[in-house]
Amino acid sequence: MLIEASAHMPPRKSACLRLPHGSLRRMMRSLLQQWNFSVSDAPGENCLELCASPQPGPGDPLTVTSPATRVTSLHFPLKIDQLWTAVESPFHSFPRAHIRLPIEAPLRLALRGSLIQTRTCSLSDRGMRFLATRELVRDEELEVELDLEGKIFRLHGTVIYGILQDNRWEAGIVFSQISAEKRQQLRNFIVGKLFSAIRTEVGEDCFLHGRGFFDLPHPL
Repeated sequence: MLIEASAHMPPRKSACLRLPHGSLRRMMRSLLQQWNFSVSDAPGENCLELCASPQPGPGDPLTVTSPATRVTSLHFPLKIDQLWTAVESPFHSFPRAHIRLPIEAPLRLALRGSLIQTRTCSLSDRGMRFLATRELVRDEELEVELDLEGKIFRLHGTVIYGILQDNRWEAGIVFSQISAEKRQQLRNFIVGKLFSAIRTEVGEDCFLHGRGFFDLPHPL
């Protein structure tokens, strides 16, 4: 089962930040860039606009206006999954409700009676994309053992696509029979990695001033 690689290429995305608060603006810029947005302070064609008051507090709105003038109002402190959905959905014709994290992590597959060592390409709390040593078949089931910095997740998955890209096979699976607890653990890991990168980029002082604008898992 071969799917055109171009169907899975990320679209060009741009965002304009109208966020007067310096720490919030710097952290939001870093986060959107991790989500493959081109970010500026001036609007352009097909550009998403994010607006907030100079000193937003708990319950105050963040307004997200899409290129099609669809408006979404979120409220501080921002829930990361809601923010992801608000900024991603205008650029995709299919739902993207689950935050994706580009990551290379050790992965072991139990497939067709064999154990295969490989690595992930991206991860969400509902599925993953990984390198495959061969073509996989849609709806094929497999067991995965995922090593996230020493924490092991053993999960069941179902293949949803396979692509030949840059002379290598990549496959995508959705997790089935995954508990709410494990989903939350994966989501916390993903958000933690995103904001650890932000912390490094913007510096400790900016991070400590700006983290209160986001609903983050402890101990971030």
